[in-house]
Amino acid sequence: NTSWPSTPNATLAVADGQFGYCVSNSDLYAVVGAFRANAAYIFKAARNGTWDPDPFQRVTQGPGVPARSLGFSCALTNHDVILGSYEDDSLFIHSSGCQPGYYGQTIEACLQCPVHTRSLLYSRTLQNCTCGPGYYGTGDTSCVECPEDFFCPGGAKR
Repeated sequence: NTSWPSTPNATLAVADGQFGYCVSNSDLYAVVGAFRANAAYIFKAARNGTWDPDPFQRVTQGPGVPARSLGFSCALTNHDVILGSYEDDSLFIHSSGCQPGYYGQTIEACLQCPVHTRSLLYSRTLQNCTCGPGYYGTGDTSCVECPEDFFCPGGAKR
């Protein structure tokens, strides 16, 4: 027999314009919009069923982007925050991910690609790691050195 607790596991609060107008969460993060402040806040879950009460990050549109009322609508995955505004005809997508040479399903769990392989920014799976120049793939993400008198640009071909 399970039920929701009668008291909250965490209280997330920020004194910012209309904080809480939109809320979305994944298993690791929650995004909370504050459209009168033209911002949204990302909170991080602790693996024990609680949430860090301090925002992990404050997201705004940054300089040069005339978004108004950002945070009126919001959605979240472990890699992307999507924010809407009732005054703009656009959605603003903030993507995060692993740096080149790494892959991973969340921004905090990036793994290094195998030796002699490389990946692009935001790679999410091991299959995104491909052989680098001077090597070619064997189909199982391992790389073999290019034979003498061959040109191997990287990837699966020699």
